[in-house]
Amino acid sequence: MADTPKRIPFYAIRLADLLDRPDMALVAECWRCGHAARLDPVALAAARGENESLRWLEPKLRCKACGSRAALFRIEYADEAEQGTKKPPARQPGGS
Repeated sequence: MADTPKRIPFYAIRLADLLDRPDMALVAECWRCGHAARLDPVALAAARGENESLRWLEPKLRCKACGSRAALFRIEYADEAEQGTKKPPARQPGGS
């Protein structure tokens, strides 16, 4: 049986974790207009450093569609995408 990687709690995810996990995709989603975009963790790590936490990067997000700061990160796992079990984020803007 293949060794399944563990899921990392959101508050603990760093950009370095995403660089080593092809089964995880980073998505930013705006709560105001619903715009969502996949982000490149390699480019983010080059700009902010590999040890930057998503928890600390999230307040800096700005929606490219409407300009709102009411945006959150979402992690999509490959097994969820294949099974169609993607769920909306349970967190609200300003929460952790």
